[in-house]
Amino acid sequence: MVGRSRAGRCITGLRRVPGILSDFRSVLEGVVSDVHYLPNARGARQGHRALADPGAWAQTAAAVAPRIHDYRRQTLGPGHEIRSFEAQGRGRYEVEGVGKHVREGDRLRFTLKGSETLELVLDVMELREKLIPQHGWTAVLSGADFDSLDIHRWSIVCDACARKMDFEFCAPSGASQEKLLIQAAARVEDLDWTTKNEAHLCDLCSKGTA
Repeated sequence: MVGRSRAGRCITGLRRVPGILSDFRSVLEGVVSDVHYLPNARGARQGHRALADPGAWAQTAAAVAPRIHDYRRQTLGPGHEIRSFEAQGRGRYEVEGVGKHVREGDRLRFTLKGSETLELVLDVMELREKLIPQHGWTAVLSGADFDSLDIHRWSIVCDACARKMDFEFCAPSGASQEKLLIQAAARVEDLDWTTKNEAHLCDLCSKGTA
């Protein structure tokens, strides 16, 4: 009864000041709508009503791109390193590393083993933080599903300016020549080269800036 009496006096006091109680209710109902997605919470502000709509919330979440952490060979150093990298199954890996601000749902970039320029991007599915070393963690990652890859090094010459480019690409072990050509063409396209009427054009000639 004492608690009720105090609560009653408190709310009565709020009622004596115009606008305070309604603002107080608006904030409370807004918080509840954020947690439980109540579309008809009375007094909720416009921003809270938008978040209360599950469809709007899903669109907002989808629009937020995952954070990407760069662990390629050239970025590694003290306090930012990969200590172990093991395949646990098809498309699943366990990685032990050191680095700040890595969270579940983020993405990590790695240099593909045996390559100078190719990279592997994996999603963080699970993460366990470690006390030692500082900022250490062990993560379960998911990504490309393959048994084994071979790295190929080819060259291409621009038919407009005769510029030559050496490039790397990867393909499944034992891939046919036809599949190698497809993979090579995709890699060249990633490097902003184009093919027009069976002629190869470098990135500069493709844009007309050579």
